Amino acid sequence: GGLKINYNTYLSVNKMANLVERISLKEWADMDISANKAVGGTGYYEDPVDYQQMLDGTGKPKPFGGNSYVFFKDVDWNSAIYDDFGLIQNHNLSITGGGDKFDYAVSFGYQDENGILKAAWDDSRRMNMRMNLGYAIFDKLRFETKVSYNNEKTVQTPNGSDWIVHNTLDRFHWIPIYTENGEYMSQWGFGNPRQELDKDNGKLTGITENLRENFK
Repeated sequence: GGLKINYNTYLSVNKMANLVERISLKEWADMDISANKAVGGTGYYEDPVDYQQMLDGTGKPKPFGGNSYVFFKDVDWNSAIYDDFGLIQNHNLSITGGGDKFDYAVSFGYQDENGILKAAWDDSRRMNMRMNLGYAIFDKLRFETKVSYNNEKTVQTPNGSDWIVHNTLDRFHWIPIYTENGEYMSQWGFGNPRQELDKDNGKLTGITENLRENFK
């Protein structure tokens, strides 16, 4: 048939779904006080002044044995880690045609995906190309060639996005992002996922390429 050109594109949105609902600092403090009373220990917010400052969200971090601190405010870690959405754009172009003895089909595809991690390396790009050519030399003799090429590049944080999600879920969400000196805050061995997201930490880049040819 004659020349035919087809192009389509779409834009879609990625959103984080089914985020785990976390207990509040007050709920955790009440459980901590009850648990420590049961074993004769001292809870983090046993002091009435500390407890009231926790309710008001007015207290400043203060040392509590070793390298631990008592904190007085809930922190919205989800907003610190995740964007509201990530965009995916997709483009596809195909060209077909031919005549009595010759036909061809060529297609091109491109996809660009921006992840939902905030201010971080979290992107991927994919390109592909396919070409089919056919030529009938004689009635019972036909030459065909098929070529395909795929290229995919991903850019992530150094330890990958799974590490970020896992540590955000594990982290007590009243531990602040930063210390009063502006340094990243860590406590009890939990890594700071916001620190991992910062682009100055570098990135993990993966590139996959594939070329196939078939003649007959």
